[in-house]
Amino acid sequence: MAIVLRKCIVCEAEFPSKNMRAKFCKSTCKSIHHRATKQLAAPIKEIPNTIGVKTMSTQPQAPMLFVFQESEYQSRCNEAKVRYENTLETSVIAAQGAIVEFTPSSVESAFEDYHNYRVAGCAPLDSASPLPSISVISSPVTGALVVLYMLKPEALQEAELKTIYADVRAEYQAELDRELEAHIDRTVQSLIDAEDRAKAKAEAELLEKRQEEKRAEALAAREKLRAELIEAGKLNPDGSAA
Repeated sequence: MAIVLRKCIVCEAEFPSKNMRAKFCKSTCKSIHHRATKQLAAPIKEIPNTIGVKTMSTQPQAPMLFVFQESEYQSRCNEAKVRYENTLETSVIAAQGAIVEFTPSSVESAFEDYHNYRVAGCAPLDSASPLPSISVISSPVTGALVVLYMLKPEALQEAELKTIYADVRAEYQAELDRELEAHIDRTVQSLIDAEDRAKAKAEAELLEKRQEEKRAEALAAREKLRAELIEAGKLNPDGSAA
């Protein structure tokens, strides 16, 4: 199956893949989609360790919020490794991959170049690969053009994967930090809103209490004045003018 460019259903970025069911360009988009659709996380299964770090437990566990999970990190590294191993690196495609495209300057030098690449540690592609190790393209303008597709030396792949894993760790930690910061912001705003509501309620209750006190004071002053007027003979006990 040939490697083709597919569009991520989350960020709509194009990414190379030979998997017809591939929907996401990176694990971050996959996580965003899963959270958006409110899918429950599947129980943690044993994940092959690709970077020499032993997974301590494979039992299902309730994830702690915003805490670095080794199983999630291993899963992201495995995804990055598969993506790296199936990515073609050329002079015109800005992507890092284990497969490299070489274009010898001439048909005559192709075999010598192939030999030199093999001596340098490059390896031919697996027979099941959709790309041939050597491809000859004929053109009426340029004539025959030989293209070589080879795997990078194992040591170089290991070095590049080490850097990729470090980037995955940094990206995962940054994502956790952003989510934690957003959670803190929401919590702080929620507390402020609650305090504002409590303050507004207390002020309303205080205002109502003061109004009742002033109303009672006004009624008491009126009754006092009425009693004084009755005593002075200016007002009858029934409240009519004397």
